[in-house]
Amino acid sequence: MIDNSINGELDLYIKKNLILIKDKAKSNEEIIKKLGSLLYNQGFVKDTYIDAVLEREKVFPTGIETKVTGIAIPHTDSIHVSRSAIAIATLHTPITFEAMGYPGKVVDNVEIVMLLALKDPKKVMDVIRLIMGIFTSESTLNSLLHASNTEQLEQILINR
Repeated sequence: MIDNSINGELDLYIKKNLILIKDKAKSNEEIIKKLGSLLYNQGFVKDTYIDAVLEREKVFPTGIETKVTGIAIPHTDSIHVSRSAIAIATLHTPITFEAMGYPGKVVDNVEIVMLLALKDPKKVMDVIRLIMGIFTSESTLNSLLHASNTEQLEQILINR
């Protein structure tokens, strides 16, 4: 199952077939649906997953401002997940997500979205910490933004 993993202990599947490069989504809802469809079509999540992520995003938004760009890490409860994986998109044009932990504030320059599908609810905080570690590295963020194909982005995450 861990064909490629950004951290083997967390059993997170990351593979080029779950990556979109310079996607032209125009809203957070559109990119969540696109990435969620990748996860669903490959058997990682249940048919309830996308709607559950969209509903959770309304209550617990996931936009985060970094020195390089805005990012978002939408996710939902593990009951909607069959196997753990992460779907990732870099965006052609930045979109808006509401800011995590700051009601009413928006992050209007989101260019990287990591949609989490986590089967084990006990690992959520470990995964969030791992991802935040990735996003605190300006060089890694710049590399992700400039990746020209799915293989390159996959390798950046695996080898970071």
